[in-house]
Amino acid sequence: MRTGIILAAGDATRLPNKPLLPLRNCQPVITSGIHLLRRSGCGRVVVVVPNESPLQAILSVFPGTTGLTFVEQFTANGVADALRTVLPHVGLDDELIVTFCDNVFTDEEVVPESPVEQGPFAAVRRLEPRIAYHLDKWVDNEWVYRSVTGVDACLAGWYRIFGHNLQEATPDRNGIEFLNAIGADAHFVDLPWWDIGTPAMYKEYWA
Repeated sequence: MRTGIILAAGDATRLPNKPLLPLRNCQPVITSGIHLLRRSGCGRVVVVVPNESPLQAILSVFPGTTGLTFVEQFTANGVADALRTVLPHVGLDDELIVTFCDNVFTDEEVVPESPVEQGPFAAVRRLEPRIAYHLDKWVDNEWVYRSVTGVDACLAGWYRIFGHNLQEATPDRNGIEFLNAIGADAHFVDLPWWDIGTPAMYKEYWA
């Protein structure tokens, strides 16, 4: 059985309270990731939240959000550190699907099932420059930082990893360094997707 992970403990300085902003269906943004994980066969969903977060209480009133496990990340130290907080709550051989509290997916999207031998991989989408500029990218079989220009293949949406990969989520690594350390491949996705990380991107979603 798959376990889903939603990272929701960031500072969100560019767009405060983004996990709770309303979607077109009047549910909070974070529910899109929850529903993606449920559609993708995750029998358990772990949400990484800040200390004393109200998310658990708020989500309890929305359909399809029951049975979540909440884990606290006491200091926002980036993606790799957030993933490491999940390590005590999963098995080393567990298949994990990781997504983010500000990502919005269509109802058609699911994370594909793949044999263990395929190893870890992450969603990549070809995006227009006005969107790609603020996203990390896939170049020459390697994950690179968002500052790289002229590339439209962007890390966008989710990772498929395993419990033992979380051992590589060390405090000195960021999310890109973590993906490279575990040898994550790219899985290209041709479906709409929104990263509600800034006011401009939230307006883009509503356009």
